[in-house]
Amino acid sequence: MTHPGMLDGKVALVTGAGGGIGRAIALELAREGAAVVVNDLGADLSGAALAASPAGRVAAYLGSDAAADVTGQIFAVRANEVFLMGQSRPLRSVQRDGGWTASTLADTAIPALRPGFYPLDRSADVFSWDPI
Repeated sequence: MTHPGMLDGKVALVTGAGGGIGRAIALELAREGAAVVVNDLGADLSGAALAASPAGRVAAYLGSDAAADVTGQIFAVRANEVFLMGQSRPLRSVQRDGGWTASTLADTAIPALRPGFYPLDRSADVFSWDPI
């Protein structure tokens, strides 16, 4: 249900708005009258993914079969640094002068970050819904 004009004069900042859910949210906010500022370091102006970006390389690795056992974790990327995030702060980071590739992520970054992974058996503490 829309409320035309409800956000008139408001400014919304949407990160990750280059595609997917972020893009849909940004478009809906604009339809409701907001001035929308979008930010997505993983996409270009057309919305196409930038596989050459640091975040794009991490996303490509995490979507590959090599990362099948890396699930339920939150990562952030800043230049050549990969962060494992907790609920309120970074837990640990790894940095590599030459940047990251799928191979160096698999061989170096993920093994270094793995001791800080959030145990998935505790997800009921964080998420209140029942698995289906």
